[in-house]
Amino acid sequence: ALISLYLNVKVRSNKEVEEISKSKLHAEETALKDSDPLILIEYIKSSIEILINFQMEKASQLAESKRDTFNESSTKPDDDPNDLEKLTQSLEAEVRMHIRAEQQQRLKIESIEASMEENEKTIEKLNATLKKLSNDNLELKEMCKKITACKEQLKKALAEKAHSNDELKQDLKVLE
Repeated sequence: ALISLYLNVKVRSNKEVEEISKSKLHAEETALKDSDPLILIEYIKSSIEILINFQMEKASQLAESKRDTFNESSTKPDDDPNDLEKLTQSLEAEVRMHIRAEQQQRLKIESIEASMEENEKTIEKLNATLKKLSNDNLELKEMCKKITACKEQLKKALAEKAHSNDELKQDLKVLE
């Protein structure tokens, strides 16, 4: 789950996006399978930070260009109030769009964080299960050693009984 999440948010160049294919994604996924989950989480965090910074830069550049356009248009002596109203509405729409984008990014981050927390809990449960299985395995090995020792003792006792039985048979033959 972490690998697919990382591959979905990974920052790629335009050339990489054009050349992406299922086989390349599968190759990346295979390469990342042996990676530590904490490293994958750091990769995801880094990619999201890059995307957010890129979005913020884009928004500030757009706002700056709008400001420049506004400043240029406001210096005209024959400003039309309708033009100013349209420009204000356009800027308000732009601000609303940025707020929506920021809210979507926050929701996505919260979703990713929840997914990461769920994955961390799953990892903890799996580690606990692995530790329990390791302990059970050690107990089973000890039991196998004890059973082997008992088996050896039983073989020895059986051999002694067989030898004793043979001696008794010889004694019985002598007595007959």
